[in-house]
Amino acid sequence: MRFEIPAPLTVEHHQLHMQLAKATAEPGAVGEAAREVARLLHPHFVREEQFALPPLAYFRNSPTTAYEPRWPRCCQ
Repeated sequence: MRFEIPAPLTVEHHQLHMQLAKATAEPGAVGEAAREVARLLHPHFVREEQFALPPLAYFRNSPTTAYEPRWPRCCQ
């Protein structure tokens, strides 16, 4: 069974990849640091997209995932 990663997480991951890619093109120490971060994070991103994010599809249409603030009784 294949689960579709929820769109907001896919978008967020894509934006993060694009920002990191842009930073890797910077000259000097910033670009060097960004390239090292990209090298270290790549395996994490791959595993996250393979194993951690797909199960979140279970919650996409769940009525219990709607945001409802939970205030302590003293604040109600």
